[in-house]
Amino acid sequence: MPPASATPNTYEIMVRFPASFLICSSMLVSFSGCESDRGLSKDVIRHFETKGIQIEPLSVHAKAWSRSGHIIAKLSPDQLAKIVEAFRLAAIAPGSDEELALTLRWNSHSETKLSGWVEAWGISGRPKEFRLRNGGQLEYFYLIVTQDGRMYLFTEYAYG
Repeated sequence: MPPASATPNTYEIMVRFPASFLICSSMLVSFSGCESDRGLSKDVIRHFETKGIQIEPLSVHAKAWSRSGHIIAKLSPDQLAKIVEAFRLAAIAPGSDEELALTLRWNSHSETKLSGWVEAWGISGRPKEFRLRNGGQLEYFYLIVTQDGRMYLFTEYAYG
């Protein structure tokens, strides 16, 4: 019941504005660009561990509404070789169809353009090497080495 001194419009504003503000604020937090990987990085890290490969992410980038994401890590040459061998990653040559697929996938995932890479490997087409223990499946997986020595582990959960 509105206070006696308030007009109906004032009462509505006093009650509805805080409620609307709270709802809108919570929606902004839910749908903002915050990095919430929905388990993708943990799935990738655990999958690597099944092959005896330990990685320590520097950062994880996976939007809550997306099935794709990437992990930035510093890997030793030994770790890099183990990943390429264990998951049968193929080298990606500049100008190849696979480089085009990688670039298109990356550009649809990230606001930053993929540039300055010196080496890249990948596998796609729901590879059996990326069937996860929890029953999930990755659609593709790319390992990208940039000029500054960072490694980008880029992947996406498969649909269906």
